Amino acid sequence: MKKAGDSLTNFTKAPSETAMRTLLLLLAASTAVRLLLAVLIDPGIDEAYARAVAERLDWSYFDHPPLTFWVVHAVQAIAGPAAPDWLVRLPFVAAFTATGAIAYRLAARLGGAAAGIAAVLTLTLAPFFLVSAGSWIVPDGPMLLFAGLAALVLARILFDEADPGRADRLWLLAGAAFGLALLSKLHAGLIGVGALLFLLGSPRHRGLIATRGPWLAAAVALAVFAPVIGWNAAHGWVSFGFQGGRGVPTGWHPAAGARLLGGQVLYLLPWTFAGLAWALWGGLARAGADTPQRFLASLAWPCIALMTVAPFLSGQGLPHWAMPGWFFAVPLLGARIAAAAAAGSPWPRRAALASAGLLALAVAVVTLAPVVQTRLPATWRPAVDRAFAEALAWRGLDRLLEREGLLPANGFAVATSWRQGGRIAGGLAGRIPVTVFSPDPRGFAFLAPADAQIGRDAVVIGTGPGFARDLALMNGLFERIGPIRDLTLVLPGGAELPVRAASATRLRVPYPWPYGRAGRIAAGHSGP
Repeated sequence: MKKAGDSLTNFTKAPSETAMRTLLLLLAASTAVRLLLAVLIDPGIDEAYARAVAERLDWSYFDHPPLTFWVVHAVQAIAGPAAPDWLVRLPFVAAFTATGAIAYRLAARLGGAAAGIAAVLTLTLAPFFLVSAGSWIVPDGPMLLFAGLAALVLARILFDEADPGRADRLWLLAGAAFGLALLSKLHAGLIGVGALLFLLGSPRHRGLIATRGPWLAAAVALAVFAPVIGWNAAHGWVSFGFQGGRGVPTGWHPAAGARLLGGQVLYLLPWTFAGLAWALWGGLARAGADTPQRFLASLAWPCIALMTVAPFLSGQGLPHWAMPGWFFAVPLLGARIAAAAAAGSPWPRRAALASAGLLALAVAVVTLAPVVQTRLPATWRPAVDRAFAEALAWRGLDRLLEREGLLPANGFAVATSWRQGGRIAGGLAGRIPVTVFSPDPRGFAFLAPADAQIGRDAVVIGTGPGFARDLALMNGLFERIGPIRDLTLVLPGGAELPVRAASATRLRVPYPWPYGRAGRIAAGHSGP
């Protein structure tokens, strides 16, 4: 019986059509799994928030550059604000399929088709790349697509012979791709830093900095990124300040740093994390300064280093912030896996089987959990329902409020946090606009002019004991706020979510937004 490792060794000498057929089958299988997950899994809090904020087309947005929000806006403009989540996720699923093909090309440059296949397998079996970057409505997927494309074009410039005219065209393409990566997420800037460090550190390529190519690329990237700069200039640089402020050192936070480092390990799976770290170290310490291995390692390490060290100093961060760097270590690991498989080592096959088994188990849990949840003992249900409610969309909220006489005609809804604002907007399915009255409203503060809701009725919605405190802070904003109504929203699968709501009559004065009056007023007039 032929082993998986044996099949890998054959690809280095296999005809190109065999390698391409295998790649296409692998990409098709990966895409099918990600589509299934896109259908099965309800949108996360960040996805619900993105759908809500993307209702308004703007040059850029508070949390991130605009590309992800533009895609969501386009889908919802065509299919409506109540478009199913899987449909809104579809462009992100397709984008990561292209990203897998780019990872194949980057790895194949190092170790042939076997390395490319191993790289795509690594992406497919790593939870973050399979699920979050691979299908969710978040900026990571588009950013990885265009950062990977920029890296692939740069590899052709740096390591393939090209006539000067063709090289200029490639530099322009690299700049456009990198600009689109920046237009997806600011983290892409660290990939650009890595590219610059490689050029400075490579004796063979250092002279390119004095040629026109890199400057053409930088000019094109800046032009593509210009909407973000313009929007921030009109809004007091609030987005740059928000993102930059999250990494400001405030002391030594070992627990937070260790927790977020552990999150990276779980996002990638321990053996994949160890393999990527090993391959990255090889690219930095053992590869020559002007090699493709050092090039990919240089793209990877600035993001990984900064996003791993910063939480120890600031106490803030999220595990996925380092993932763009780990993406560029994947081709390096692909080459290592191909070499190990060619030498007859069993560990690539064992790691792949372990990863596939864990992911299959996770898919089974996601699929069966709603069924199991409805059959639990009654004493367990409240706690389990709360856990499910955190992960499920608030479908049917509009019908519940309508039955209770709380859905204002020609009015609006008020959430007390941006996290619940996205859930509420999804539950209301576009029937009335949603805003957030909170010291931390995020992008909701820029959805409409400050006085857009003056004179209109509202329903204030929230959960938990803190809702009464939040509601009290709105005294004076409305002519009258009714009593709190405790409701139960029955979610798909039977989970019950306690919801608190109160009617509010005629908004008298605008909410005092935390981002400055000038930026708030401009928010109503800055869209394309």
